[in-house]
Amino acid sequence: MKIIHLTTVGRVTGKPHWVELYCFFHKEKPVIIASYGGKDEHPQWFLNLKANPAVQVKIGKDSYNATAKIAGPKLRATLWEELNQLNSHYEGFQRKTQRTIPMVVLHPEAA
Repeated sequence: MKIIHLTTVGRVTGKPHWVELYCFFHKEKPVIIASYGGKDEHPQWFLNLKANPAVQVKIGKDSYNATAKIAGPKLRATLWEELNQLNSHYEGFQRKTQRTIPMVVLHPEAA
């Protein structure tokens, strides 16, 4: 898994907010996990990108604009399996919460 710097636009403030997260790649696109350590509420960054899916991504030296798309049930199942092959501690987060932990695919904007 790689570290990603994700910048979202605050749904209340309209100001940029950035967060550092882990990601993995599915079909060459970064995937982020809104686990929030297994808390029962969604993380703020997820609520921000749900309100405004236009985000900025920085992975290593690469920076670009992207559109965040929340995975539907079928894709989420595939991504969850891939994630747990890479890092099984997310299963523990899922067991701690009643919510289904969202997974988000970041689609880079065309150059």
